[in-house]
This record gives sequence, C-alpha cells and structure tokens, in this order.
Amino acid sequence: MFSTSESTYSLPPPISCLDAITCNENVHGFLFASAAIVREGGKKNAVHVLTFSEETNTLSAPHPPLALPNSTEAVSLHCLEECRPNTTDPDIAMVLRDSEGYSASLFTLTGCGKSLEEVEDDLEDDTRQRSISNSSTSSQISSADPPSTELTTLWDVTKSEVPLNTCALHASNSKNLLVSSTQTLQIYDVEAQKQSWSAPRVLSENYNLTSLSSDPHDSNMVTCTIGRDLMTFDLREENAVNVIEGADAYGVTCGDYNPNRPHVFVSGGEDGLVKIWDFRSPSPPPLLTLLSHTHHLTSVSYNRFHDQLLSTSGTDGKTHLWRVGSVSSAPLLELDDDEFQKGASDKLVQSSVDQESGCVGIAWSKCDAWVYAGVEWDGSVIVNHVPSEEKYKILL
Repeated sequence: MFSTSESTYSLPPPISCLDAITCNENVHGFLFASAAIVREGGKKNAVHVLTFSEETNTLSAPHPPLALPNSTEAVSLHCLEECRPNTTDPDIAMVLRDSEGYSASLFTLTGCGKSLEEVEDDLEDDTRQRSISNSSTSSQISSADPPSTELTTLWDVTKSEVPLNTCALHASNSKNLLVSSTQTLQIYDVEAQKQSWSAPRVLSENYNLTSLSSDPHDSNMVTCTIGRDLMTFDLREENAVNVIEGADAYGVTCGDYNPNRPHVFVSGGEDGLVKIWDFRSPSPPPLLTLLSHTHHLTSVSYNRFHDQLLSTSGTDGKTHLWRVGSVSSAPLLELDDDEFQKGASDKLVQSSVDQESGCVGIAWSKCDAWVYAGVEWDGSVIVNHVPSEEKYKILL
C-alpha cells in the first residue's frame, strides 16, 4: 500500500502525450496517445488507458486501445474534469495532425467509464487477483471480458494549416476551451460550440507559441510561452497584460500555475532550468531557479494538492520530483535532521532511472496526491510515489 518502488509498463511507441483521468477520483487512471506515421492500411494510432493499483504496485490496461480517426497522429491530450450528465465515460480534448494539417476536437471514451467502475469495484472488494510482469506481458489486457470501448467524436472544434499544439479547458472556467497554434491563441465556448475570443494578432513573427497554461485562480487569465518570453493575456483585454522577456536564455518550452498561490508561475526551458516567478513584480528576477535537466524540459507540473511538490521531465530521459518549500503556500515541517537545520527547504527529492529516449511529460494522479506517471517517447511508462518522508513533512 505504501510502496515507494517504481512501477513500469511498455506501450507501443511512439507515445507523444499523456494526462491523468480526472472524472473518476477513486481510481489511478492515466491516458496516453501515440503519434506513429500511419501507412495506408497500417495500424492506426490510439489512446491507451492504464490503471494503477497501489495494493500490487502494478499497471494494467482495463480494455484495448481506442483507435484515433483515420491516419491521424496525436499532438496533445487533455482529460476534462467532469463527465457529461448521465454518463461516467471520460471526455478528452485532443490536437491531431495528418497529411492535410491539424485539427482540434472533443471526444468521449465510450465504454471506458464502465471499465473504470469495474476496476474500482475490484479494489473495494479486494478480489483483484492479477499479477502482471510488465517487462514480459505489458501487452496483456487485465480483464478477461473487457467492456466494448471506442473513441467517439463530440465536436470537431477547428482545423488549421498552421500547426496546433494545445487544446484544453480553462482551469477555472470549464466553459472555455483553449486552442493554441504556433502563432496565436483562440478560445471556444463549449456550450455554444463556437469561437468566443481570439488573440488580436499573431503573437510573434519570429518565435513560436510552444505552450499555454490557464490560471486556476482567475478565469480570465492565460499565460503563453512564446520564444524566450512569458506572455499573459486577460480575455477581457485586447493585448497582453504582463510580459516577462528573456524568461529562458534559449526558449521557454512549458509552464504551470501554482494551484495554491495566486500570481505564482513556474516555467521550464531549453537551457534545462526551472524558474518560479511572481507575476506581481514588474520585470522580476525569478523567486527560485533550479538546475533541473541537462537538456530541454518537456513539462513542469505542480502537485494539485500540495504546492511544495513540483514534477519535471526532459528530453534527457529523466523525470524529477522537487521540493520547493521556500516558495510554497505553506512551510514544511522542520524535522530534527541536519538538512532542515540548515534550512534547505528546496531540493531534488526523487529522480527516475535514465531512459534511452526523451521523456514526453508527467501527469499527477487525480486519485490522491502522492502518485504520478511519466512516459518516454519509446512507450516506457513509469509510475512513482512521493517518498514517505516528504509526505510527513507536508502533512504533520
């Protein structure tokens, strides 16, 4: 139950994106999507669903992969926070690409809700009798008679010849669907199924928009990473309301808002550094800088319950768990050890074993605060636990 060892699983490569299943908080569930070049008549890319058992420290697939439409490849994947009325099937927003360009769409994982409920029932009854050796049987399906599942389109949001990179709901306004391309940002009204806002111009002529993050404390705020800069938009205004120039020496690749401290934002870049900012300070130096990776960062993600914890991943093939207590919303307990006597509230807590391919990203489980998953481009999935000593420093 309190294992701290890694759990691994192998998916068909290449895997391009992942997210945690958010509409079922009783099961550790994760989604992964692939981006292989699809030849005519060849195997389609797919969304893979994995569940994690803390009892057995194993990952398993409750049903077969869900094929993507035609010859499309997955660019980004975002699981919506809530299910639609009268269903337990998760809904997802995805950016896809094919030979004709890019598209953003909403899908539902038809039948997936039932399979997650069966996993939940198995865990509650303690009757789950599965033992999977992921190194040799990672392609096995955990259920002998899995529910019928498929990927069903809910809404084809937009198509674009310009590369799209993100499609996600706003963190504090589930009505707003954010779609970003390499040049601009657009907002769509999910209920009305129409565009409701667009950046008034191409955001940058010289640099690409690489990622976006929505403010969980303010439904009107969105921050984009563009070239070497961080640019924040208020959806009620035409122009950016805050710009941090030169946030990374070579280029900002990812970012995330602190879920507990308003105005605090973390960014990662091509120089391997993680920087935490306070947007209230004009032209600020970062509150904290971490030498995180030896190559480009692919994701930075705060723990949604405890902002003392921050996960990062990079193309150096590593995933890291950091303690960033000095810039968190609550101080950590100073236990009687030499480290805390010296006031070292920021440190690298955990690091995954080096992988041969770059790490695509990390997702925190929505089931509880102490489990997170990372995936490599080659399909290697790793689930880790926050070490017990870190839990005690946060909770006690």
